[in-house]
Amino acid sequence: SQARGCNPVAAHPTEHPAQVCHTAAPTEIDLKHICDLLRQPIDVFYRHRLDMDVRAPEAPLADAEPFDLNTLEMHRLVRAALEHPDDWQVMARASGILPLGAMAKRPLLRLQSQVRALSDRLQSILQTDAWQSMDEQAVRWVNGGEGNEEPPQIIQGTVGGPLWYRPVSGAVMQIVLRPGALSKSKVLRIHSLLPAWAGHVLTNATGLTCTTHWIGLGEHKVLSPMPSEQAQAVLAHWLRLYRRAWAAPMAVPGESACVWLAQAQAPGKDSDSEKRHKRAHADARTRFMGSKQSRREAERQTVSMMRRHASDYSDVALAIEKLAPELYADLLRALQAPNREPGESDDE
Repeated sequence: SQARGCNPVAAHPTEHPAQVCHTAAPTEIDLKHICDLLRQPIDVFYRHRLDMDVRAPEAPLADAEPFDLNTLEMHRLVRAALEHPDDWQVMARASGILPLGAMAKRPLLRLQSQVRALSDRLQSILQTDAWQSMDEQAVRWVNGGEGNEEPPQIIQGTVGGPLWYRPVSGAVMQIVLRPGALSKSKVLRIHSLLPAWAGHVLTNATGLTCTTHWIGLGEHKVLSPMPSEQAQAVLAHWLRLYRRAWAAPMAVPGESACVWLAQAQAPGKDSDSEKRHKRAHADARTRFMGSKQSRREAERQTVSMMRRHASDYSDVALAIEKLAPELYADLLRALQAPNREPGESDDE
């Protein structure tokens, strides 16, 4: 069935006909929808606009019992253990994802080691001030309104909850824990930080002073507070991107685009721009198409609607070059900037 207000057209000569919508994007957008835009821009058109089920096909069942946990499973258990430190072993065993019997010993020991390392780092940060847990609260930013021909555009969301803190002074701190490395060969894995980045920007845009700590095993990056005007400019840019992604499929694979941009702009990398360009595309191609050992984890396979638009990496390479800077350059600049104290200006 065809969605109302949409006409089938070919968005690219190599694509199947896609629907371009002339119905206006909503003027009030939830922060979760902005996160979807950043993580997988193509979802805005198919999930938000057309309300299509875009679940990836289920992977075939393994022939044998797994002996260890994958990264996503470990991440979930580590986060749960940090939020519930008194009964994390009981929760881990009750999760149903640990191997059976004695085979659970190895992942439990690894889980314990990662929890201890991340917890120690978290406690060292919390000791720097009288940090208290921050309850969830609604935040709202309005773009435009009086004096403009177009209606105001609103981004609203919720900040606070687990791993959010604030001292008596009123500043806000967000903690993002990753049970693994934050980078590979000095190339930051920024895709996993995107939801926290969206919350960081919205919080600073609404007048709260927010610092975000991104903590991995042996690594620690800080997103310093942003001036509210700068954060609001980023939000306005995201709204423009959202309207474009709503109107027609933005067929750029989010994770592969993050890999490409982080590699292309990694500090200290090859000064030869042509070599850097080729390396960035080689890494992004591997993420998109998969390697011989990880075909099932290729982004083209896990993002179901991407298969409608691309059969090979060459189908998305130009889109990555064009859109990756628009989507993710602000985050990379924030991570690479020197850490600043709240209220410190660029001129100081």
